[in-house]
Amino acid sequence: MAYKWNGVFWDTVDQANGTALATDFLFKHMPDKATNAAATDCFKFATNMLDPLPKLDAGKVVIASKNGYVHVEKDGTITVLPADKKLGLTFGVNATVSTSYNKRHTPQLVPANSLFGRFLASALPDLDIRDLVQEQCALTLIPGPHQLVWWWVGTGGNGKGVMSSIIRGFHHRTAQIWLDKCGDPQALASCVNASLIFTPEVTNGARGINQEAFKALSGGDLLTAKFLYRDMIEFVNTSCHIVSSNYEPMITDATDGVYRRLCVVKWNQRHGTYVKIPNLADRILKEEAHIVLDWLLEGVSRIVQRGGFIPESEWPEATKVFKQSIRSKNDCVGAWRDYCGIVPDASTLTPKSEIYNSYAKFSEGDGRHVLSPPQFWTRFWAMPGFERPQSARGDTQRIAGVQVNCVRARIPAEISWELPTGEIIVQRPIKSAPPTVEPKAADNEPMLITLPDKDFSDDQWSF
Repeated sequence: MAYKWNGVFWDTVDQANGTALATDFLFKHMPDKATNAAATDCFKFATNMLDPLPKLDAGKVVIASKNGYVHVEKDGTITVLPADKKLGLTFGVNATVSTSYNKRHTPQLVPANSLFGRFLASALPDLDIRDLVQEQCALTLIPGPHQLVWWWVGTGGNGKGVMSSIIRGFHHRTAQIWLDKCGDPQALASCVNASLIFTPEVTNGARGINQEAFKALSGGDLLTAKFLYRDMIEFVNTSCHIVSSNYEPMITDATDGVYRRLCVVKWNQRHGTYVKIPNLADRILKEEAHIVLDWLLEGVSRIVQRGGFIPESEWPEATKVFKQSIRSKNDCVGAWRDYCGIVPDASTLTPKSEIYNSYAKFSEGDGRHVLSPPQFWTRFWAMPGFERPQSARGDTQRIAGVQVNCVRARIPAEISWELPTGEIIVQRPIKSAPPTVEPKAADNEPMLITLPDKDFSDDQWSF
């Protein structure tokens, strides 16, 4: 990669701009050699000859604003100094700081009557959650890797789109990526040297996320990107990632690898006062960028003083409960266990195929993603009380002359109730579906009625 000093930070010079610079040089100094091929080769050659970019000392937090470098010390104090090439910063924020050089800067509180202040009060009335979102936004100004992803959930008109537009407006270079494509080298090309990664929506369901690639993108792993008509390059993503979605994350990973990276915030305020202001994000960026910058710097100061982002144990209670509810919803094996009532039983051998088929039938009927057999058994053996057999074949039993792999567990018989009328109700997992009535039986014969296992009541029936 090539960089050019722009007066504030080292800006990336891409292939097109680099070739244009080389073309201009050739026309001025070697007009007889000025061709597209020569310009392309000149830029490639120059890139190989450039000095390495200076590196910022680990532990230092410096943010490049338009009119100075904001240095945040370990005690949280903030000082403004002139821009410095030697620090090697590769991005800046699109705002000016209100303090002159060599002076301490004290972030001012957001005026309650400002556009940004009214927006915060309307979209994030809970002060604890507002502080959490403040630190989420502030961390986007500090290069990582942080091994954290902000997942903002909510339907339209709740403010998450306005906030994401404001934060994106502060960054010089942002990347947009879809979570089902985040392992694609061509899709990752936009993330190289981006200071913020943004996902505007996620396809509902487990297939909407490439979970292994998602972990690698935020975890400081070495990634491979492919620019069009160029060789592969390797890079480590150091930017924060914001996911803005109408849907909660659906995670099938049995480990804690994805969950420990997620900080999920539910935006549940609908049609606040900010909705009445057209182009609110653009107006805030144009008229009140200095107010937002101080709000962000206040969050940066807390992060640096603490030594990192607010730990999960100190998150607002509503946020912790919401994340746990997401984990519970995504635990399809646990939901199946609770539904069918399977229990460990050393004296009972149940075929593994019967157990998996029971799980698959439940998940399909409940509208859940069906895990593959290897994924299912990984989660199954992790449940309390179920011990994985020591041998590879496990426990076996001869059934109809065939040795069948079994599990020492028991599934109770299907739960059903016979009504006084002779009708039979069977509990089955049917999600958001109306009662299904079988074709009418002959007179004086029982009729089978299948109903969902929830929201069933009738004052005239008892059982």
